[in-house]
Amino acid sequence: MSFFANEYLKSVSIYIAVTFGALFMDFGVANLFVYVFNFPLVISGAFGLFAGTITNYFIHLHITFKDRLLSASWNGLWKYIKTCLIGAGIRVFILAILAIFSNMASITSLIIATGVSLTINYLLSRFYVFRHPV
Repeated sequence: MSFFANEYLKSVSIYIAVTFGALFMDFGVANLFVYVFNFPLVISGAFGLFAGTITNYFIHLHITFKDRLLSASWNGLWKYIKTCLIGAGIRVFILAILAIFSNMASITSLIIATGVSLTINYLLSRFYVFRHPV
């Protein structure tokens, strides 16, 4: 494997690992709002998703793409939120297409849609949100 391939694989691995880390923030905040503050699940889930997204932005900024030497900004956060929305839209679109045109098991469709949206999110994060300063 070339040096570029090793660095790319390392970057993707870190991206996936820290994404799972932020998932704990998402679930933690959602559960806090459900079980401590007695909010409805949908509202609690939205708070959790928002908290996880913000956490992900800062973790990616300081861990995944730390070699870019970027600082946090409202513009960067907004770009990251847009990237997450694009990824979610792609995931839902793929799930809809697979549900209409295939007889795949739900879990198979979900794995495919999640894999594609994760790849799109990574590429947008790497080349748009956290791109090397010019």
